[in-house]
Amino acid sequence: MDNYSPIFLALIATLFTWFITLLGAGIVYFFKKVNKNILDCMLSLAAGVMIAASFFSLIMPAIEMSEKLGMNKILLTSFGFISGGLLITIMDLIFSKKQTDKRKRCFMLISSITLHNIPEGLAIGVAFGSIMYHLDGATLSNAIALAIGIGIQNFPEGVAVSMPLRREGLSRTKSFFYGQLSAIVEPISGVIGAILVLKIRIILPFLLAFAAGAMIYVVIAELIPECETNKNKSLITMFSLIGFTIMMILDVLLGWFMAIVKYTDTELNNLARLMRAEAVGDGELGMLMVGNVVINRTIANCYTFTKTNTINSVINQTPGGFSGIRSNLYYSNPTVKEKELAMRVINGEYYYPATNALWFYAPKTNQECTPTWYEQRNAGRYKSHCFYEPDPSVCKEIH
Repeated sequence: MDNYSPIFLALIATLFTWFITLLGAGIVYFFKKVNKNILDCMLSLAAGVMIAASFFSLIMPAIEMSEKLGMNKILLTSFGFISGGLLITIMDLIFSKKQTDKRKRCFMLISSITLHNIPEGLAIGVAFGSIMYHLDGATLSNAIALAIGIGIQNFPEGVAVSMPLRREGLSRTKSFFYGQLSAIVEPISGVIGAILVLKIRIILPFLLAFAAGAMIYVVIAELIPECETNKNKSLITMFSLIGFTIMMILDVLLGWFMAIVKYTDTELNNLARLMRAEAVGDGELGMLMVGNVVINRTIANCYTFTKTNTINSVINQTPGGFSGIRSNLYYSNPTVKEKELAMRVINGEYYYPATNALWFYAPKTNQECTPTWYEQRNAGRYKSHCFYEPDPSVCKEIH
């Protein structure tokens, strides 16, 4: 997916969430009414999913990114979170005048759900747009998990619009049409969110926290009160916990499935230790580039790398391995940050000039990189390391 624009990915993701709303609205063709207990459980599940999505995919990345960008993470994320909720509050006050006429009630129902779908689309757009900057917390798996989570809660939302409209006397076709129409704002706001992030990087943490605040407001103001009208409050509460758990598990599993190479916890630790031992003096970016070389060797099926198809086999390869494994820096446990860096390259983050590199070495002080290294072309240099890549026709797997 690295070849696709974040705007395009945001559009596809929000079209998916709209489609799930469409499926929910389609229930109106098969049932005259939905049992209130079932609908309340679905809404409660959706509330748990949205709370988890707001935390894991929006608030946590916002805190990490604001720190990375040198901003006050407490003030910025708090201000963004409150601003998101405040905006939805103001919009609710504008549109929440009591209506008694049937047509006006229908309009209010549609406009209310539509209004609350805007921050959901914005959240997805911001999540996908943030991938471009390779900041901590801005990962493709996070963005996909958020889209799936919002999709899960959109199904009961579609039901919650189309079924009441049917009870108000609208035809099945009209109820279905307005039910799915309530989510059409998600692709629009999703694209806008992605464009905003790509144009103005500095507002990224604010937008993530803003979207989280707006989503939490919707949960507290709409979903939870609706569920709590049910007499079986214990059951309803359990469904919220189940929804949160589903989203939490989804966030972890997606991170594993998005990995471009399979790995064990031991291999993750070893990769983090090697990246530190080889390039700690070059900073985080230098360590990430060393990680790129390890992952490329794992994927490659050329030269001396035809049998190195695991991270450990690459690290311990002899001859042709890494000198870093003989350093004292390799033999201490990795920090949480170092493991995060290793996880980023496992998930497919690449950095030039190590993008297609299979080799690197550190020339002596004030010495230039040699044009070739064992007949392989110099791809470029970053601080103390020169990187070399094979001909694309020889190692197709890494190009």
